[in-house]
Amino acid sequence: MSPDRGGLPRLKAADLRVRPLARAETIPSAWYTDPRFHALDRGAVFATTWQHVADAQQLAHPGDHVVSDVAGEPIIVVRGQDRTLRAFYNVCRHRGGPLAMKDGRADMLICKYHGWTYRLDGMLRGVPHFNHVELFDKRDYGLTRVHLAE
Repeated sequence: MSPDRGGLPRLKAADLRVRPLARAETIPSAWYTDPRFHALDRGAVFATTWQHVADAQQLAHPGDHVVSDVAGEPIIVVRGQDRTLRAFYNVCRHRGGPLAMKDGRADMLICKYHGWTYRLDGMLRGVPHFNHVELFDKRDYGLTRVHLAE
């Protein structure tokens, strides 16, 4: 391992190579405790693979939503009025405020900071004090989708 800017060894893919079984050894305990390994796992494993967020029973009815954190990103999964399940970043497109703080059921997703309101399909519905702003099209500010499989 080569040192990083803080003088600590920087992780490289070669450091994680699989050795022949005859030369197997126990991995260093730092692999379980060093924050750099957590960051490596978060980016290389959790951010690139499917992660369980909720059970189907938690999202059985229109408006049911579950908030979670996947690979360090805030996520909201919601059952739409059309019964379609969707996932979005749990972040308002205006100033990045959360749309939901906990699991629950709602008719709309509303930012707690400035009141931007989103339909359950992620489309921006209402924007306080933006009624007469030129060059602002609500269709351009829907929630950012996250890949989802049920």
